[in-house]
Amino acid sequence: MGKTTTAVNLAAALAIAEKKTLLVDWDPQGNATTGMGVERNLSAISLYNAVTGKAGIREAVVPSEMPYLETAPSGADLLKVEFDHQGVKDKEYLLRNALRDVSPSYDYIVVDPPPSLGLLSLNALAAADLLVIPLQCEFFALEGLSRFIFLVNKIRGALNPSLEIAGILLTMLDEQERISAQIAEKIRCGFGDLVFKTAIPRNRHVKEFGCKGKPLLFQKLSPEARSYCRVAQEFLERKGNGNEDHRCRSHQER
Repeated sequence: MGKTTTAVNLAAALAIAEKKTLLVDWDPQGNATTGMGVERNLSAISLYNAVTGKAGIREAVVPSEMPYLETAPSGADLLKVEFDHQGVKDKEYLLRNALRDVSPSYDYIVVDPPPSLGLLSLNALAAADLLVIPLQCEFFALEGLSRFIFLVNKIRGALNPSLEIAGILLTMLDEQERISAQIAEKIRCGFGDLVFKTAIPRNRHVKEFGCKGKPLLFQKLSPEARSYCRVAQEFLERKGNGNEDHRCRSHQER
């Protein structure tokens, strides 16, 4: 559990806070699309069409059942981006250029990138202003954190000087498991205020969210869903947009 669970539920939490939000599924696997309950219709306008100039990105956006939240679904044709743009100048800015047309319409655009580093991931980092790093409270995830932050610094220097780390989000935290609690403590000591105060607990509700095709916050709020609400509030406070008193309620409670 990591990036997609965080992307979907952070986007939903921002929408609960009445921030108009677009969730961009930039992963050909389409897990965020599935997590939002959107059917991957191959005949629809896709993100691939949008970033290659065959259509506007507005045509790829679909509404959700939650007010303030819309989705740009993924399609398998995103896999063609890397092959079609070998040797093309400024190929790292395809997503940023496509989002330019819609960014004024949203308070936040949340991008769920692929898990591996490649052209698609570079496009996501080149398009982003803020980066939330989900980190499972497991040993091997901890090993890769410093390397990833080093990579982010390289991207900032080479492609995107505006890129900032908004925070490190601890996920899959089991306070009753010694190694999990020790890793969380080590990360907090090593990275200080860069780590969100709120952590996402290990729980079956989080693991099962994608199967239901709805964000955790869509139904009656569980402790895990409330955690994402608190993360969203922390995020807004860090960016100077968290002064409003938004109670964390599920979509059905609104």
